[in-house]
Amino acid sequence: MKRTCPECGDKIVGRIDKKFCCDACRNSFNNRVNKDSKNLYLKTKGAVEEKIKSIGYDHVVIAQPGHLLGIRPEDRLRIEVPIIEFFTKIIKPLMIGPLRDFRNISAQEVASSIIAAMQGDVIGVTTLTYKDFIKN
Repeated sequence: MKRTCPECGDKIVGRIDKKFCCDACRNSFNNRVNKDSKNLYLKTKGAVEEKIKSIGYDHVVIAQPGHLLGIRPEDRLRIEVPIIEFFTKIIKPLMIGPLRDFRNISAQEVASSIIAAMQGDVIGVTTLTYKDFIKN
């Protein structure tokens, strides 16, 4: 029986109880928005998304961006934000596969993607991730 990674779909080689093809896929899968997550932010966001989906709207768009880039007045006193953003710009080309969804993205690109998705004809729930944000 061929086993595949639930994150990237690659073939799993190794022990029978191995669930992911690599550590990056395991981490990415476990850090996703999830109402059962141990991380409070991810747990809360996941629970809210599930509640919104259950309301019964004809069209719902959920955005799941990485870190949002943009000017924030409160950030001028926080030195760690520009340092982290600079560092993540450098490693951005290395963030491939399941790590791609965690890349920094501008708030304008996310907003444009949400607007485009809302203006579309799709009925049901649309979940936007990094690959969807860079199309617009």
